[in-house]
Amino acid sequence: MKIKSKASLAKRLTTLFAVFAFVTLIIPTTSILAKAQQAISNSENKAAARENKADNKDNKIEKNANTNAKTCDKITAAGERITNNIADLDTKFQARKEARLQRFEKKVADAERRREVWRKSVDANIEAQLKKMMDSAKTDAQKDAIIAYEKTLKNAIAARRLAIDQAQEAFFLHLSERFSLKRDNLETILLAYRNDRKAAFDEAQSQCAAGTDMNQVKADLKTSLKQAREKFQEQMKNREKGNADLKSYIDERNQAIRKAQDDFKATMTLARTELKKALGETSLNGNEATIKQEQSEN
Repeated sequence: MKIKSKASLAKRLTTLFAVFAFVTLIIPTTSILAKAQQAISNSENKAAARENKADNKDNKIEKNANTNAKTCDKITAAGERITNNIADLDTKFQARKEARLQRFEKKVADAERRREVWRKSVDANIEAQLKKMMDSAKTDAQKDAIIAYEKTLKNAIAARRLAIDQAQEAFFLHLSERFSLKRDNLETILLAYRNDRKAAFDEAQSQCAAGTDMNQVKADLKTSLKQAREKFQEQMKNREKGNADLKSYIDERNQAIRKAQDDFKATMTLARTELKKALGETSLNGNEATIKQEQSEN
């Protein structure tokens, strides 16, 4: 009986040792497998993260490329508009220039026409006044005095009108030359401004084609356009300074007209004095309007 119990006990101990050995071997192996699996999972996650990061970077690059392409397309379109607008603006500028020239010539012609109408009116009135004076003359001496006065008056009128015509002609010639120079100068300034703007867009397009950083392209374009605008504004300011020349032309014209008026008055004052001696103060007073009206001619 004791021998059987001992054999059973040995069998149980053997089984227990076998279980213990199995557990001892299995537990470390499971832990290692778990850690290995975790490491593999972490590696896979990191690889996936790197792949996502690469995809995001590629998407960003693609997005930037699309944005840059759109910006370059806009710059190209703007450059084309500038080129087309230059041709249109040149046509309009030439039309406006011709219209201004025609308006100026019309004003000159209208001024000359009004002056001729006024002079004819003055001449008719002078003839009427001289006739009244001649009709009222009672002696040959008085008639001779009136004839001499008429000759002096008409010569003085002719000299005065010639001086005024020459002054006006010189003035309008100065104006015409000045307007022509200013038009040409303005045309040069506008053309340079348009060309500078076009050059700025052409350079931006070249930078786009070369793959230059878009921020740099936009910054350079902005700077070039600003420089072109400031250059244009400065040239326009300098052009306006030429207005001082116009005042000198006006002063020169007015001085010539005043001299013609003063010469006429001086001549007619002497002629009137001689006529008064021949006709008497009373006979001349009724014809003073003849002199005053002629003195108001322009």
